[in-house]
Amino acid sequence: MLRKLLLVASLALLPACVSPSETLTGEEGVVLRSGTSFGMCMGYCVSELTVTPDELLLVETSRDPAQPTRTRRLPLEQEEWEEILALVNPSDLEGLPETIGCPDCADGGAEWIEVEHEGGKRRITFEYGHDVERIQPLVEKARELRERFPR
Repeated sequence: MLRKLLLVASLALLPACVSPSETLTGEEGVVLRSGTSFGMCMGYCVSELTVTPDELLLVETSRDPAQPTRTRRLPLEQEEWEEILALVNPSDLEGLPETIGCPDCADGGAEWIEVEHEGGKRRITFEYGHDVERIQPLVEKARELRERFPR
């Protein structure tokens, strides 16, 4: 009886498991966020890009209360969304520390990638402009998407 119960329980949990080679292609409820921040700067020092299946949303904020928050949107094609999902491997994200290096030390800036999906949310923060080998294609794609917005 106990074996049957364990078997049923393990089979019920099986769909929640993601093998190291799986990506999130086709999964609903996925959101990719990427951003940058600089501690000692003037102007718009913090930016956050949110990528959803049909839209890029860039929110830029200033440490100067006289400068209003700037919000801009661009459409995203379904084919490109699928390309982005194919770059996301939850196992690669889980295997990384939450902070890599010394982000924004000596005002070098910080950069981050966050993936939210049914299995949870994972954010990796690293030094601005640096590579994160395990997720570098995703980092490069996020940078490319942020660059679509004129300065």
